[in-house]
Amino acid sequence: MLMVLMTGLFLQPSCQIENPGMADMRACTFEQLELEEVRLKHAYQFALDQAAIKDAEFKRSYPNANGSSWVAKIRISQGQWLKYRDSQCESESYTMRPGNGTVGVETHCKLEKTKARVSELRELFNNQ
Repeated sequence: MLMVLMTGLFLQPSCQIENPGMADMRACTFEQLELEEVRLKHAYQFALDQAAIKDAEFKRSYPNANGSSWVAKIRISQGQWLKYRDSQCESESYTMRPGNGTVGVETHCKLEKTKARVSELRELFNNQ
């Protein structure tokens, strides 16, 4: 049960537990990942929207230019990045086999990589 406080892109995890046990920490990491994936969707959509604007500006300036659009490149990049994140984090979780920490390692890995991807997508248009 994910409780999200949303104001624009400001999201807060609802789990704030004093003296958490392993199960609490795992549940909180899952919740944080869910929140970060919402941020990722917003950052991805923002990147697509901004790329579409830049593509339209480019087409107006260079009507005879050929090649892939920036939107297409971002879509391809995101799809490949998701495959990379999932397989890399699954691979990292194998260090904990056969223990019960496998899920926690994989989830934490996905959380950190997703945070980084959100930053990457936002940075694409910071200096535009």
